[in-house]
Amino acid sequence: MTFLLPSADGVADEVARRLPQVTIVRYEDDDRRLDDVEFYCLPYMGDGQSVELIARMPGLRVAQSLSSGVDNVLDSVPD
Repeated sequence: MTFLLPSADGVADEVARRLPQVTIVRYEDDDRRLDDVEFYCLPYMGDGQSVELIARMPGLRVAQSLSSGVDNVLDSVPD
């Protein structure tokens, strides 16, 4: 399973430590491989660019927001 996670606040490092069997792709990486991402944790206070990435992840199964409220994300999540 591949997770796309933000590095801020140690999120990616903590998940990598707790789930060593998971492939971690960091949001801040320039060479993000999005085709295999199944779990996406949007960066805190994610902007339009972070929400637009959802459409580029054909295998996405879970999207998590670190911010309260998801109104800006709902229209981008496939049914």
